[in-house]
Amino acid sequence: MKGDGHCHFRWLMTPDAPDLDLGKATELGESLADDYVAVSEIEGAWKALKRSNRLLAGHFFTCAIPMIERHGDEGREAVVAALESWGAERDRKLRDRHEAKSGGISLERFVREHDLPERIIWPLREIEMSENHVVVEFEDTSQDQAFEDHQHRDLGRLWYEASYPAMAADYMPGTTAVWSALRSRGDETNRLELTRTV
Repeated sequence: MKGDGHCHFRWLMTPDAPDLDLGKATELGESLADDYVAVSEIEGAWKALKRSNRLLAGHFFTCAIPMIERHGDEGREAVVAALESWGAERDRKLRDRHEAKSGGISLERFVREHDLPERIIWPLREIEMSENHVVVEFEDTSQDQAFEDHQHRDLGRLWYEASYPAMAADYMPGTTAVWSALRSRGDETNRLELTRTV
């Protein structure tokens, strides 16, 4: 039940269920299986966050592909509008949480306490951290891995470039978010620049 400390879900197989010969797992399957094995509770929680971020990317491209394939430019525009709306809504909620806590909102908190969760599972380098300008780099994210594993780097670019400006603007009005480097564009790293102009 919701709020319990564990999941009650169980797979039920009848005694006469056929044994499936699924063959050898793919290299990708073996790699992903590693994210289900943990030697501690902390590592298990970290890997669960990593998996959920990867699934978020998969959910996005699973919905975006048919929209764009069936409706062309109009479908792409609808995907961009949905990403912007999603980004804005989630960061209004993040702003509300931060305003309810002591400390209020800041670009630093946008990066360090974001709920994707950037700081926890994405290897992060802080290049600059000031009141009105923040520059951070992420060399590898679960989303990037999913986009690359499924050959959807173009949708990765769309994901970042549409959602993050909306996230930043609704978290702290007057803030712009620019990806000056993106792995989805072929760069070595992801570089996010946040600038507050108001």
